[in-house]
Parts: sequence; C-alpha cells; structure tokens
Amino acid sequence: SVLEIGIGSMISPHSRFDGIKTHYPHYTPGGSLRVWRDYFPNAFVHGVDIGEDCIIEEERIKTFIFSSTMHHKCLENLFNYKYDIIIDDGDHLGLSQLLTFKNLAPLLKENGYYIIEDVGGGGGYPVTDGSHYNPNLLIEFKDEFYKTAEKHQLTVYAHKRPLVISRNHVD
Repeated sequence: SVLEIGIGSMISPHSRFDGIKTHYPHYTPGGSLRVWRDYFPNAFVHGVDIGEDCIIEEERIKTFIFSSTMHHKCLENLFNYKYDIIIDDGDHLGLSQLLTFKNLAPLLKENGYYIIEDVGGGGGYPVTDGSHYNPNLLIEFKDEFYKTAEKHQLTVYAHKRPLVISRNHVD
C-alpha cells in the first residue's frame, strides 16, 4: 500500500508544472501513482493533492483532494488505512513537510518507509540557490521531527537523501 502526497496538479497555487505541457503535451497528473500501481501489482495506491485536476479513480488508485497539513482532513480521509510506503512529494516547504509527517506518521505500517523528497524547501522560507534541498529543515524542526518519530516508534535517517523515516533498519 502506497500513499503519495503531491500528484502533479497543473492548477494548484503551488504547481511546479506550468511549462510541462510544452515539452510533454500528453502530461496528466498522477503519473507516479500509475507507476507505483504497475510496479507493485498487488498494491493499492492513494494520492493526496490540493488541485482539483488530481481526482483519479482507476484500478487500485484513489486520490483525495485536501491539504495533508490539515490534521482533521487527514483524519477524515485517511485514518481507515495503513501504508507500507508514504512519500511526501508535496509543496517541498519545510513547515508543510513537518506538519504532513506529524499527521501521517501514525499511518505507517510495521517495516514501512516514510520518504520526504526535496527536504525542506527553506522551512517555509524561499531558497535562493535554485535547489529545493535545505538541510536547515532538520535543524529548525529537528525536535518536532524526532519527537513525532519517537512517539510512533520510527527511526529518522537524516543522512539519507531523500529523507527516510522507517520502522526498521535502513543501511
């Protein structure tokens, strides 16, 4: 079971896909969800995005439209599920990544993996060097990350890129 935050909306205010249609005219949101479904032939795949163009109901794929930073929306939509893999590929802002982790950590199955792509795009602050990676995320929000991980018996592998959080050992 896979949950991915960020499906590739073309219309949401945080969309990074504005020019993609120029190079890939057949682009539609949800490509990564379809890859997970095909790669894991027995898995169900869920996605969360804030863009209405990300509503997808296909074989073994279901999406939800809400912000993963909103605890009550996570409870309302996802708390009947548990996941082997949770991938945060949302807006890439440190504060959003922290809130999403706090909301979704309880949904990770035993031996599951929680992966955060592009760790901390500035912790809510602009990144000026063109990259999304900001190691200061773990400094600014370290206590909250580790407190949440400990509460849910997870291990944070801060040296990994993307950031990996797991219920088991990662080399």
